[in-house]
Amino acid sequence: MKSVVNDTDGIVRVAQRVIPEIKHQDEVRVKIASSGLCGSDLPRIFKNGAHYYPITLGHEFSGYIDAVGSGVDDLHPGDAVACVPLLPCFTCPECLKGFYSQCAKYDFIGSRRDGGFAEYIVVNRKNVFALPTDMPIEDGAFIEPITVGLHAFHLAQGCENKNVIIIGAGTIGLLAIQCAVALGAKSVTAIDISSEKLALAKSFGAMQTFNSLEMSAPANAGRFTRAAL
Repeated sequence: MKSVVNDTDGIVRVAQRVIPEIKHQDEVRVKIASSGLCGSDLPRIFKNGAHYYPITLGHEFSGYIDAVGSGVDDLHPGDAVACVPLLPCFTCPECLKGFYSQCAKYDFIGSRRDGGFAEYIVVNRKNVFALPTDMPIEDGAFIEPITVGLHAFHLAQGCENKNVIIIGAGTIGLLAIQCAVALGAKSVTAIDISSEKLALAKSFGAMQTFNSLEMSAPANAGRFTRAAL
């Protein structure tokens, strides 16, 4: 199979590698269809920011089940899935509280081990999320970044009939805006320093936008307060 391999000092190459085999009964093999480039990948590519080299990055990907281990009975070849890249230890104090993202000994697909910039990958069943049959497979690659905003909404006990302010209209912010609208927010306000991003925010459902480079926060505190009420 082909795999995008990163070496040190920004060297990126396409290498031929053996298609990985399932070794444990709770594993699945995914034929990758779509894989996104995260902002966190850039320092790993260009600033020697990965934990080791050579490495295949990619933690935002979707694809189709190609094979399953003997212990997997709820997924079958051809099923569409998205990656859940976090690999917590499940035994440390934070994991025992359910705070898996704060695990002191976590591993991570596409960052601390090879990821989805390849044609195939073998992962644990727990690390894939079954996609709806009517979802375009390319959209599945957005599942991982979408969960960033969804986690915030979960901590806030949802956003239905609430006024939501999104600070930063980058990829995560734009996805959060769409989620807030879909989850029934009363209003959605976007704040950014880029007029281009704010225009995108409006096209994705933001009802009002503020460019923080063009206004004084103290002088406009009332406008921000009204947006949140």
